[in-house]
Amino acid sequence: MSSDPHVMAEGTLPTPFSADELRAGLPAGTVVVLELDGGIRQVNSFRDPDAEGATWTVASPGSDEHSERVTWRELQSHASFPMETAARRRETIEHPLGTLDCWRYDVGTPQDGNTFWFDLSRPGMPVRMRRNSNGIRIGGFEAVEWSLGPGSEAAPPDLP
Repeated sequence: MSSDPHVMAEGTLPTPFSADELRAGLPAGTVVVLELDGGIRQVNSFRDPDAEGATWTVASPGSDEHSERVTWRELQSHASFPMETAARRRETIEHPLGTLDCWRYDVGTPQDGNTFWFDLSRPGMPVRMRRNSNGIRIGGFEAVEWSLGPGSEAAPPDLP
C-alpha cells in the first residue's frame, strides 16, 4: 500500500483529498447545495464531526431527508477510481462559485462514463459532475452554494 494518504489502494488514482483534509474541510454546519439536472436542488449538510467521521444529511424537495454517519475514509473512497478506467488532470473551470482550480476525473469513456471536478480549495464533494451514456448526457449536477459552518462568511441556505 502507498504511503500517500491520497491513494486508497494499489491500482487506484490519488483521490483529490485525504481523509484528514476532508475532516478539516467539512466542519460542523457545512452546507453544499447542488443543482441537479432538471433544476432540483439537493442540500447536503455535515454535523457532529469528530476524528472518525461526521453525520451527512441529504435533503431535496419531494424526497425524504436521509442522514447517515460516515467516516472520513468512506467519504474519501467516493473519489477513488481505478487507474485502468479513469484519468486525472488539473483543470481551471468557470463555475457559479467562481473561477476554480480543480482536479478533473474522467471515469469510463467519453461515450459511457462520468466526469467529476473537485475544487482544490473546497475539500469535499465534486463541484460539478457529468454522466454520459451512449455519448449523450444523462445526468449531472453543479454546486451552486458552499458554506462552511458557523463563523463562515456565508450563511447556510434554508433547507427545502
